[in-house]
Amino acid sequence: MNQMNIDYLFQQLKSVNILIVGDLILDHYISGDVNRISPEAPIPIVEVTGEKYTLGGAANVAANIKSLGARVDICGMIGDDNYGKFLLNKLGMKKISESGVVISYDRPTTLKTRVLSRDHQLIRIDNEVKDEPGSEIKHEIIKYIKSRVEYVDAIIIEDYGKGVISYDVLSEIIPYMTSKNKIVTVDPKSNHLPSYSNCTAITPNLDEARKLTNVFIGSDKDLVNAAENIKNVTNIETILITLGSKGIFLYNDDELEIVPAYTKHQVFDVSGAGDTVISMFTLAKCAGWSDKYATILSNIAAGIVVEKVGTAVTYPEEIKERFNHYLEKV
Repeated sequence: MNQMNIDYLFQQLKSVNILIVGDLILDHYISGDVNRISPEAPIPIVEVTGEKYTLGGAANVAANIKSLGARVDICGMIGDDNYGKFLLNKLGMKKISESGVVISYDRPTTLKTRVLSRDHQLIRIDNEVKDEPGSEIKHEIIKYIKSRVEYVDAIIIEDYGKGVISYDVLSEIIPYMTSKNKIVTVDPKSNHLPSYSNCTAITPNLDEARKLTNVFIGSDKDLVNAAENIKNVTNIETILITLGSKGIFLYNDDELEIVPAYTKHQVFDVSGAGDTVISMFTLAKCAGWSDKYATILSNIAAGIVVEKVGTAVTYPEEIKERFNHYLEKV
């Protein structure tokens, strides 16, 4: 791989169209200074200095796809509330269509509030309902996905366990997408493993891999055992287990290796790193790159976003610069 190849990759991505389906989350950040402890309880007092809202969950994956230069379509659910309006506004600002977003009138928009001081999280507060939506909303989601299949190159399933991704939805959309020879990648939760069968790739983190397989993972051999367990249950072609600062374990029929993490600066926030991994990997596969080089690019992209505070995205020029630096090292 060289500079010309990676330039060509990002040129190719301008014509790639990805459909994201999953749990839409609004991330809320409150920043402040801590200078004293509360007299009411042994907890810090945060004097607020700033506040912002960003896209999270499947919406952050869509933002990643958009920032990397590809076209993106999104399908998910919000509540009939101000937070849902904030989320739609954020999508609109990034020119991401809201046509696949379904409104639920009996549950709130999923909101994650993080309180930070000096770029370190003090607490996270989740406001959410995790139950599956009713059959009418499931039907709307399935109908929208099927209506878009002819226009997309791949679908990313973002399962954050907030209800959108259910057995009913998966059993309809995965066979339909695979029958159309589309790339299907999934960021999983533990209770749906058999329903991910025959996807192209799955990208659990280490904790998710343990829960998916009930395998204790304390060694490289355990990683292989966990990946084989996932393969046996799902027949998924490629398994990427993200290992945080250690990188990504890549498993397919030809490769068993840990691709080391690649960062240049201090890690500030790992929120959303998995979103970046699945985004970059899926795009690279759409462009015809091998699993190994798609994984290397995913590592590089994730290494960039963890150096930023909050759920963040990366851009082609950042990745190109890091990729050139990577080539000098190997």
